[in-house]
Formats: sequence, structure tokens, C-alpha cells
Amino acid sequence: LHYPLRRQRQMCIRDSSSTHPRSRRNQRPKLYVVSIGTSDYTGEEMDLQYADQDATSMALALQSVGGALFSNGDSLEIHCLTTVKNATELEGSEIEWQYADKENIESTFKTIQQKAKAEDVIVVYLSGHGVARSGRDQTQFYYLTQGVASEESLNDPRTLDAYTISTEEFTTWINAIPALKQVLIIDACNSGQLVENITNKAVALNSSQIRALDRMRDRTGMFLLSGSASDKVSYEASQYGQGLLTYALLQGMRGVAARKDAEGQEVIDVMKLFQYARDEVPRLASTINGIQTPMLGFPSQGASFDIGILNDKAKANIPIGNEKPIMIRSNFMNEDTYNDDLQLVKLLESSFRKQSAKGVKAQLIYVDVNDYPRAYALRGLYSIEGEKIKICLLYTSDAADEEDSV
Repeated sequence: LHYPLRRQRQMCIRDSSSTHPRSRRNQRPKLYVVSIGTSDYTGEEMDLQYADQDATSMALALQSVGGALFSNGDSLEIHCLTTVKNATELEGSEIEWQYADKENIESTFKTIQQKAKAEDVIVVYLSGHGVARSGRDQTQFYYLTQGVASEESLNDPRTLDAYTISTEEFTTWINAIPALKQVLIIDACNSGQLVENITNKAVALNSSQIRALDRMRDRTGMFLLSGSASDKVSYEASQYGQGLLTYALLQGMRGVAARKDAEGQEVIDVMKLFQYARDEVPRLASTINGIQTPMLGFPSQGASFDIGILNDKAKANIPIGNEKPIMIRSNFMNEDTYNDDLQLVKLLESSFRKQSAKGVKAQLIYVDVNDYPRAYALRGLYSIEGEKIKICLLYTSDAADEEDSV
């Protein structure tokens, strides 16, 4: 895993002694963004509602704020990798889209490695499932890509190798990129383990890993932020149609976490943005009786830096959801058989899931649980009279002890 420091220095010397030193010196930093989301896994057991859209939203938001700071968009390269069938939301943008499998993700990092310079900035965002598993040397975080069908399938080393990305692989890929200012955001279950690995809080690292992680943490100036949802339900428990960490980051980028620079412009500072999200997510989670405390890691020697400028155009183009009504599991029975013979519950919840999958554009959010703070539930009895169905419907909510029937 160790990327030789001597080779890196030689690269810097060759660059600085270019045949065009003046133009090289005047070249402005470039912002690279790699935004990855995985919603559609193999089968349906692991599927998520928001991961693809959250990755798309982050790519669009970083394009909006980054364009004003990095040579008015000329020094901006954004990659978005998701599992959607067609990336219609990116039409008309200059964002490069690919399908989010492991091969394409690795290829994107290697492409940036060949082009990036020391003065550049790279922001990596991950949304989807993650697991923490014990290995020979340490417990590692694994980001799951689309080829995974279930957590049980990860017991097969071939599946783990082919369809997940480990801490070691992230270390290798990112450590090989020359950009000295690096940002990593992980909105996935168990992602706190990755922060522990990279910030050296984990024990039992071998000497090669220690050298690689130290270089990535201190010399490159990596800033890390991870969500802390414990499971799929907690991860998707959001009344905004977005993951809570992603929502807080987008909210911060719209100005809540911006700071004024010497010229009076609102700029997006990495540390200020991360600190806002770290404090805001627990507050958002508490409104639905949840507990989420993001983990923050930053280099001991590195100073914070800006990743964007917020102007009116950028603010208008940051996609962020508004609060939506939440529906939970329904219950309907035939009053004669006390069974849901018409499978109304299945049909209704399928409709709710399709609406909820629209994320920020959804009119409601469906959460597959029996109880949820301030949520609405539909229950009722029905009778079949010829070709007609008569339903006595009751809807309840603990938002204000509401209950009504029709």
C-alpha cells in the first residue's frame, strides 16, 4: 500500500521544470469530484431509495458552488456514478456519468490519478450500503457495489473481492492521486469504521498500512466525514427524501454553513461545512426519535480550504428537499374473512414506494415500519359487493394525536 514518497517528489520536480514554467506556475487549481451512489443492488433485499439521487444531488451541488471558484468552471471535472437506468437529471450538465460498478469506480480514480496535480482538490462522495468486517490485520469498512445481493453473500471471499471496495483499496486509489487537498464523504451504514481506519484510531495495522494512511491523512490534507446510521431503516429514515447527512451538507452549502471572505463573498469552507453537518444531523435525527452522530476526521497538520463560492445562481441550483408527510405500514382486511384477500396492502405500499423513490420530488415518504414519530398510517375493513369494494378507512397519526375515518 505504500506509495513511495521519493517517486512523488520526482514527479513534482519534473512538473516544475516543464518547458513552460510560467504557464505552469500560473495554472489555477482544478476541482475533481467523484460522486458515487448505489441504490439498485442484485435482487431487492438490499435496494435503497435515496443513494443514487443523493449522489446526483451532491454532484450538481458541487458543480454549482465549484464553478464560481475554480476558473469559472473551466477547472472543474465532475464524475457521477450511480445505478439508475438513465441519468436524466444530469442532462444538459457537463457532469460525466457512468454506471456504478466496481470496475468503473476504480477506472475513474485511475483516470484522475493520471491528470491531477499537487495543487488540485478532489472531493469523493459515497452513498449506499457499507459493512464493517474483521480481517487478519484489522476491522475494515467495505462499500458494497451493485453486485451484492445480501450481507450473507459477503461470506464468500470471491463476492467480497469482486463487488466491494475496502479501506485498503480506497487507501491505495486515493493515495495515488497527486492532489494535496482531499475530501471524503461517506453516507453509508457503518462508515464510521473507515474514518477510524484512516485517522489511525484503529489498532493492529501493519507497517505498510501505517505509512500509507499517515501519508494520506497528513501530507495530503484529507478531510473525512461519515454518517453513522446503524441499519437500512435508520439510513433511510428521513422526511426530506434525502439521507440526513446529505441533506445537512446541501443545507450547509446553500448558505447556512458558508463564511464571508475578505471580498464579502460567501465561500464554502470544508471544515465549517463538516462541523455544521456533524452538529445538524443529530438534531434532525432526534425529531424522528433516531440517533445519528457523524464522525469527523481531519489532518493534524493541514489547514482547511474552500471548495466553492455561493452566489445566487449556485444557490438556486443546489437540489434540496423539503419536509414531507411520512407514511408507514398499512393494514386492511376483508370484514368477512379477516384477511386481505385483495392484497390492498401490497398494492398501496407498492404505490407509496414508487412515490417515495422520487426523493426530493416525492409528495410523501414511505418507511417500512409499524411505528414512526409524526407518521401517518392507513387501516381499514372492506367488503366486496359484486363488482364494488366498500372500504371503511381509518387514518391515524401521532403528529397531533390525529385520527379520522371515512
